[in-house]
Amino acid sequence: MAIRVRVNLSFIEGTAAITTAAVANAGYESLVPEAVLPKPLAAKLGLPIKRMRSATRMIARGKRITVRLAVPT
Repeated sequence: MAIRVRVNLSFIEGTAAITTAAVANAGYESLVPEAVLPKPLAAKLGLPIKRMRSATRMIARGKRITVRLAVPT
């Protein structure tokens, strides 16, 4: 069962702040905390999506997803 929490998101270089629901455990582990956002939400926050590098994560049942990292390259 997924645990959902309410979060307030903002990007330090952007002007928007959004309150939304988030899944607390997405099914994979990482060395640092990560937040995976849908592209439309990232765009609303003003994240520089095109300048970010991609990474692959393995989630439950061996499924792989590709994400953009929040640290621009």
